[in-house]
Amino acid sequence: MDLTYLILAAAIVGCQLLYTGVLFLHYRQAAQRSGLPYTWSLVHELQGPAFITDAILRWWYRDYLEQGKGWPRWARFMIKDWHYEDRRRATLEYGDYFLVVTPNGLICYISDPGTAGGHDAEWGEGKSPDNVPAGHKSSLVGALTDVIMHLPHILLLPRWFLGEEREKLLYNNSDSSRENLLTAVIRPNMDAEKKADALIGRSRFTDEEIKGNVFIFLVAGYDTTANTVQFSSLVLAFHQDVQERVLDEIDAAYAQAKNEGRSELSYEHDYPRFRYLFAFMYEVMRAFPIVQTLAQVAVGGQGVPMDKGSAIVPAGTRLVVNNTAIHYDPDILAQSRRDRAAALAG
Repeated sequence: MDLTYLILAAAIVGCQLLYTGVLFLHYRQAAQRSGLPYTWSLVHELQGPAFITDAILRWWYRDYLEQGKGWPRWARFMIKDWHYEDRRRATLEYGDYFLVVTPNGLICYISDPGTAGGHDAEWGEGKSPDNVPAGHKSSLVGALTDVIMHLPHILLLPRWFLGEEREKLLYNNSDSSRENLLTAVIRPNMDAEKKADALIGRSRFTDEEIKGNVFIFLVAGYDTTANTVQFSSLVLAFHQDVQERVLDEIDAAYAQAKNEGRSELSYEHDYPRFRYLFAFMYEVMRAFPIVQTLAQVAVGGQGVPMDKGSAIVPAGTRLVVNNTAIHYDPDILAQSRRDRAAALAG
């Protein structure tokens, strides 16, 4: 009996390996037909197993990474957000467009800022079949609604909690009450309900839309901002001359505001004066890209320019913009710094 189970398990594993091998050969042939340079990897960063390979390889190569050599070739694409340590090494090796063949599919990495990578999508309204673009199962607004409304983080905010916040605002409508992100969204929504009769068209959010907006604020406005502030603080700590110039510009803005009879800075009057500060922030975000992976999926065959003619990215290929490679492109960097120098001089 034990031998039977062992043979059955071996047969299942063998079939799975055979199936994986067939898929790999299929995607390899598609890569060859595309005309793009390609390489291969058993696991890619957008797969679930990459969470395991990422943790193991980052631990194993922690000392190697400190040498500034990037990732070894064989391990590169099994690392989540490998672009940061790699800088432009993969781009210099394979080009601005290249494919990675895996048993799970094809990935096309793009390091050309002039490539849009996709096509315009109709916004639509709801899930009406009349507004669904050809080749898609739902409109853009329908897809966004489905994604946002089914995220576990949003489900942690129950409907009754919104009702409690409304009750608090009804019984304590003073402007001095403590404001938070949720009440900041609910309060104007309640005002719009009172004026609904005098307005034409829809002017308020549903409860589901309020939950979606709060989630977007927290995810897109919290983590990215915190990381940008962290990197900026580190750069200022290590570069005393930059820190002093930033402080001098801030002090000068406050002095100018005081001369104009104002005790506080204002967006209208003082925002344009922080030229060096903005140049500093842009440079920090260039050197430390906050959002690493921007991915799409090619609905149909998509052409990309090559040195000699063009190539076709196969349908179903995941398209990933390599932000770090673009940010560290010496030609783009030189032009960007010339533009900023001209802005500072002006």
